[in-house]
Amino acid sequence: MFGCFKGFLCNYIGISLGSAAAFLLSRTYGTRIISELFKGEKYDRWAKRAASSKSFAVLLFIATLLPLFPDDFLCYLAGLTEMSARKFILIIVLGKPWCILAYSFGFSLIG
Repeated sequence: MFGCFKGFLCNYIGISLGSAAAFLLSRTYGTRIISELFKGEKYDRWAKRAASSKSFAVLLFIATLLPLFPDDFLCYLAGLTEMSARKFILIIVLGKPWCILAYSFGFSLIG
């Protein structure tokens, strides 16, 4: 709709702000918000991994690079960890553009 470059910018800004909002909502409201949004054992399984993992930041970075990876949940989960907001934002700012750029370029080729 906006072309490759403008579409990329719109998506990058929107997704980055949405990821930051998920992190901050989780940081503010804790497990209550996650248990309401993500029902079942998904939260329990990932929360245990995140709590015991020294490399959750690496997992989050890789998740932001991969297309079709449900990293929204990991953004909420990151808000419950001891990860600083600054580190989280850095991961999103450096990791997210590559996946979004691939989508934007790919869709501009077929559109």
